[in-house]
Amino acid sequence: MSRSSLPAPAAGREKKPGDFSRCRVVVLGGGTGLSTVVGGGSQKVIWAEEPFVGLKRSFPGLEVAVVTTDDGGSTGLLLRRFPLIGIGDLRKSCLSLVREELLERTYGLSAGETLTSVRALQGIFNYRFPLRRPRLAFLRDPASLLAPALRRGCPDALSRALARLGSWVAPGGEGPGLRPHGHCLGNLLLAGAVLRAAGRWDRPPSALALRRGLDEVARLIGAPLGRLHPVTATPGQLRFHYVHGVEVLGQRKAARARRGFPVERVIGVYPRPPRVSAALRRALREADLIVYAPGSLYSSMIPLLQHREVLEAIRGNRRSLKILAANFWIQEGETDLAPGRARRGFLVSDLIKAYARNLPGGVAGLFDLVLSANLERVTGAVLGNYALEGKYPIHLDREEIERMGIRAVEADLFPPGVAGLRGEIHHDPERFRRAVEGLLGEGKTSRSRKRVFPRIRPGDPRLPQATGLSLPCAYLEKAREILSARKIGPRLRTAFLETVWENRDIALGHLECVSRAGWTDRVARLEADFDFFPAAGELLFARELADFPERLSGALLAGIGEAVFGCPWVRERRRGGEGRPGPRVYELPLAPS
Repeated sequence: MSRSSLPAPAAGREKKPGDFSRCRVVVLGGGTGLSTVVGGGSQKVIWAEEPFVGLKRSFPGLEVAVVTTDDGGSTGLLLRRFPLIGIGDLRKSCLSLVREELLERTYGLSAGETLTSVRALQGIFNYRFPLRRPRLAFLRDPASLLAPALRRGCPDALSRALARLGSWVAPGGEGPGLRPHGHCLGNLLLAGAVLRAAGRWDRPPSALALRRGLDEVARLIGAPLGRLHPVTATPGQLRFHYVHGVEVLGQRKAARARRGFPVERVIGVYPRPPRVSAALRRALREADLIVYAPGSLYSSMIPLLQHREVLEAIRGNRRSLKILAANFWIQEGETDLAPGRARRGFLVSDLIKAYARNLPGGVAGLFDLVLSANLERVTGAVLGNYALEGKYPIHLDREEIERMGIRAVEADLFPPGVAGLRGEIHHDPERFRRAVEGLLGEGKTSRSRKRVFPRIRPGDPRLPQATGLSLPCAYLEKAREILSARKIGPRLRTAFLETVWENRDIALGHLECVSRAGWTDRVARLEADFDFFPAAGELLFARELADFPERLSGALLAGIGEAVFGCPWVRERRRGGEGRPGPRVYELPLAPS
């Protein structure tokens, strides 16, 4: 289904009550929350039983904008080698957008056959290769991983097309020869389609190549063409700034850190100024409804909205209804601590305040109302299960939100008494869809056409920054070159590279100090529990650390840190009386500022 095949709303034409088929809708977000409200959440085990649910059911013209700065999991493995954007969230949303009529039309299927095909697609696109001894046959022929009944139900044309794409990207194929260890198969197929469209993989694919690759996969799986938009085709990373001044580079590192301090700001950093496609800008300007999906506040929603073109298109659309879907639960590392409220998690108003801190012009013109779940119906058992994991509800503080000029709406967004197999509660895609329909039917109640929004200045520090920062794959390759030139064994070198990848805020020049792996006579003078020793501008490490990755990582970070601030243990002297050796003292002279 192309954009042009959907009829535009005719002037003056009355819509039937409850008929939103002509309504132009854009949903923004990333991760599980986005794919869930759009199409039921293709990553869920039970999704294939009811795949044609969510917002796509009521809004055939639905368009989806996805954040592109993820760097964890299979996406992170791809970023180690290729100058790509994060594609994991694109894969989830693309599969969630599958439409029954498109599958039937593409492969000539009946209704029963369509569901079988969806089950096959889910099995293929969500399959994750093991880290050890992955079966390359599954990449060269993805349908071969399916159980016999599912494989028979997978259309031959689909099986052949996926096999061609998988063979192209697999080792020994015409493409880059991707090793599938630890990868999600759907990510490899999507990356392969994009790289094949680009024709090379030594530089970031163009926006056109990205569009062609996405549309190739969408066509194969029965998703509409041209309606899934990465917010930018420019690869970038996230820089998190905490209230106590610490900065962290990378979403994965920030998610794993437990710093005990709230996040104050987040910003996208790029090697060159990021661009937003004309198609996405047009969709936002013409939308009748804009929905901000529930998702990670600092790693999905705010980075997506920080692009100047996105903000201007949303604020420039004064007639659309703009709905912010609030999260149910706090997220560790992001919304577990609220700035200004010591040791307490977020309320819904804190979500809005975070947007205001991080977006040029605050939240003016972005949100008409907040849609929050009625958490009074959550059972004590479910609350207890979440509390054991350190997770608590994000409660709606209605009065504070309405003081901000934003309407607060509470709705039943999950089935009563249902908490999933693990005692979990998530947004129910059908209840969410009906709630949105109800709000859209009410119309926009608080609108000011004459309102003038703050002008966004190009140099605003809350906009994405073109810092000249290396792409992750280029950074890792340079680190590999530096460490290969040092006197380090292969096991230590591999362990060091893992530490460098996890801590990409290390300046590569600091790795020049890493040296011989093994003890020397000079090192033998130290106590046995030292893991490293600075000597004449070098850092010497014990070989045995290769068997203890966590200890080695800490030693490398500590050694580099001390080398940056000074040259530790340069002067050694004994403290004690005559005839008594006394304790050994090491002085740390600091380098000039």
